[in-house]
Amino acid sequence: MTLQDDYRAHVKAEKRRLKALPYFSESEEKRRAFVVLFEVLEKHSFEDVLRWVPSGCSDPLYRVLALEYLSRTRQPGSETWDDTTLAEDTTVVGDLVVRGHLTNGAALTVLGDLTIEGAYIADGDYPCCQVAGRLSSKNYFAVEAETIALGGLHVADTFWVSYNHTITIAPVVEAARACVQDSFVSAELRAARSYVNEPVPTSELFGFEADDPEPHVRDWMRNQG
Repeated sequence: MTLQDDYRAHVKAEKRRLKALPYFSESEEKRRAFVVLFEVLEKHSFEDVLRWVPSGCSDPLYRVLALEYLSRTRQPGSETWDDTTLAEDTTVVGDLVVRGHLTNGAALTVLGDLTIEGAYIADGDYPCCQVAGRLSSKNYFAVEAETIALGGLHVADTFWVSYNHTITIAPVVEAARACVQDSFVSAELRAARSYVNEPVPTSELFGFEADDPEPHVRDWMRNQG
């Protein structure tokens, strides 16, 4: 059985459940997403699809579908990283635990759960983080980035996303504090305190005042234990 045949069989068996995945609407383009992805796979691998950025593939739904399918290949076990700055595309088959901060400047695909003891910081040329399971971190920062977490995104302290090319896709985003500024969040947002397209009291939350708060928020997260 070819990769395409196997994927077609998977979609046919799971179609109803797959339609309930995040970022799925009833637009004509998205109704055709399954067929379009089959056609793409005649020329590209799933790894190619997962690395596409919006300029090459405008609809993140393709990456959601590919990620969900690839998660079936997950093997028992996990990897553990120390404090890491990622500069190359990386795939982890299983769970990943980061004992510190994870600064992502590439495309990271985790086919299990991603647990970060410090902050997740997207910092590079449109970094992508794609997690088939649950993504957990102490803090979360993304500007001009894409994140998919099919098991939900859970942040102990601050979730910060800004700029209109920033996309977050998950069933739920949970955080103590959520700051969403001119960015797309396809998720149920649960936060004790949330600031969605409204002024963020940076002095109260982070201890500084600035016209351009993003670099200061990023540094604040990096300085957290």
